[in-house]
Amino acid sequence: FPPASLTCAIDIVNDVSLYPPRKPREILITPVVRVTPHGLTFPPSSPAVLSLPHCLSNDSCLDAYLMPMCSNTGPHQVTSWEPLPLLAQRLHNHIIVPTTHFSMFAVLLLPLPYPTAQAIISPEEGGTLHTPELPGFVVQFPPCALTSATMVQATVYYADEPYHTLREEEVAPLASTCLGLEPHGVVFCHPVKVSLPVLGSHYVVGAQLKVWCAPFNPERTDVLEWAELGSIVNVSPDGLVATFELKHFSFFKLMWTYCRDTVVRIRDGAMFVYKGLRNIDVNMSCQVLLSPPLPDQTCGMIIVGYKFGKP
Repeated sequence: FPPASLTCAIDIVNDVSLYPPRKPREILITPVVRVTPHGLTFPPSSPAVLSLPHCLSNDSCLDAYLMPMCSNTGPHQVTSWEPLPLLAQRLHNHIIVPTTHFSMFAVLLLPLPYPTAQAIISPEEGGTLHTPELPGFVVQFPPCALTSATMVQATVYYADEPYHTLREEEVAPLASTCLGLEPHGVVFCHPVKVSLPVLGSHYVVGAQLKVWCAPFNPERTDVLEWAELGSIVNVSPDGLVATFELKHFSFFKLMWTYCRDTVVRIRDGAMFVYKGLRNIDVNMSCQVLLSPPLPDQTCGMIIVGYKFGKP
């Protein structure tokens, strides 16, 4: 420990240009702090221990997905963020970060694995494929849909796409999770039926659901070519589940169709595993204080965003 006469301080860094760089789906879950005096060191056998508040709400998140970061640079130096060699641990609403020196610190949440489901489908009896991580998702294989016993797999990508794509012309909002069904390119003798939970069906007026498909291309694993499939979509009476038929496996998702002058983004990735934590396309900070609603009331928060220089 430092001498008793030495003054130590922890300051929260608000300059986002000093924040650690993040890869896709990596999330900053603690404040970025600067601990002074910079450069003060401790023996590895007796490290200092930082306690940083976090914004995690997923109790099942393992400590293995926590990445403590450090930039051993002074106030007027260019930051150089690196992972700390010591593991971080979550303790209630704080993350414990051991360190052998004082400098800048933060904790990232590494990408959580996407839920997957597997099943061996018999050609004589058919079968079903589902996962508890996505309630309402079912793939039903009728008898004789396959010519031989096949191991099938579904990967739930939530609102993410397997490969990063961003196209200005794609203004239709997402209505379901993005789904990867394998083996890619398998053609069925009889169509299989897919059911997916629908997002925002009670709040969307004047729109229809469309199935979009992106074939897997082993020569282009950096982009997906999405196109409307044309399958008929049937929605359950409560509006929570949509069902459609497929003749082959690949990547699929449901989209709401809107007028071209209406841009609405509905994203459902946070509704299941991440529970409010998502690496979205823009940096933003929102806070809302809500009282417990009455039994017949609902409450929420509306976020309105815009691009700089554009209305």
